[in-house]
Amino acid sequence: MDERFDKLENKLDKLDDRLDTIGLILEKNTASLEYHIKRTDILETSLSDFKDDLKPVEKHVAYMQGAAKLVAILSLCVGLIIGLVNLAKLF
Repeated sequence: MDERFDKLENKLDKLDDRLDTIGLILEKNTASLEYHIKRTDILETSLSDFKDDLKPVEKHVAYMQGAAKLVAILSLCVGLIIGLVNLAKLF
């Protein structure tokens, strides 16, 4: 009977050691997670600031695209008018 209790006690000791090891790993992982959460928060703030800085550039690009479309439409109109005038000269 004593021998069975000794085996049971040894198994409990091994389980206790494992739990201690798991506790240490959990502490390390928690510290690592906290570090990565801080880094993520900093990066999200930085990304938000960067997006805010890009808004004027995006407006400028939209303006230039509109201007380019206007120039293309005006060029098309001028080309049509010149073509019609040249066609009218033939007749």
